Amino acid sequence: MQIELSPELARRVEAWQARSGRPASEFIADALTGYLPELDELSAKLQRRYQEAQSGSVQMLDGPETMSQMIRKAEQGSSTLL
Repeated sequence: MQIELSPELARRVEAWQARSGRPASEFIADALTGYLPELDELSAKLQRRYQEAQSGSVQMLDGPETMSQMIRKAEQGSSTLL
């Protein structure tokens, strides 16, 4: 597999490679090993929340009204915004 990195990201990986003597592929593998489980978890959470919203098992909030309530509470110094 080949990947393309932005010039800035490539410079950062190369700098770490030079400092540590480890191959760039190890840095990429380590980064993905940490990132992909987080991405899997986030994706599963979003899917569950979407299904809850579709089924009606959670109450949806009106965005503008909720924001207005939060602003009013913040202006009143409330520590609980919702």
